[in-house]
Amino acid sequence: MIGKKLVSLRKQKGLSQEDVANRLNVSRQTISNWENDQALPTIDKAKELSKLYNVSIDELLDNEINNKEYKIGSNTEKLAGIIIMMFKIAAVIAIIFLFILFVVILVRNHIENKERNYKNFAINCYLDEEEYYISYSEGKGGVAHYSCKSEDCDYDVLNEISNILYIDGGALEKKDHIKIYFVNNNGTCIEK
Repeated sequence: MIGKKLVSLRKQKGLSQEDVANRLNVSRQTISNWENDQALPTIDKAKELSKLYNVSIDELLDNEINNKEYKIGSNTEKLAGIIIMMFKIAAVIAIIFLFILFVVILVRNHIENKERNYKNFAINCYLDEEEYYISYSEGKGGVAHYSCKSEDCDYDVLNEISNILYIDGGALEKKDHIKIYFVNNNGTCIEK
């Protein structure tokens, strides 16, 4: 520290603390504080000390300046390292958050699609060489479409399809009832 250097230079010149204090117009206590590293001389007093001891200011303060520069550089490097680490952690957290969000959206879409599939159906059914097209979509009151390919379709079959589509129950239940009706009457159904 600078205090040891000041003591060494003062003793080399054969001066007491009182002698140095008188020459610099400061108290002996001020010299003692400088030499005990309890205070640092001002720039003006450092210039006077360098003249008194016949050394440059750089030489007088060199060790102190180098130590402070090292500490400042070291602290700056630590702070930069901490900031970089914080950015890395924030990036990892952001990536994890985005991944979780992506998975949640995928799962939600899958569930919605699955539910949508359970709420909708379209099938072609065949009975006595006639083809019937039936589609149903759940929603407000349900939307049903059914038709026959020919104009001479059996009215009783169309009426039964209508009855099944407008009874209480979900889309899967309605689809199963339609299939059962056609099978029981020696027909078949194919899902689209």
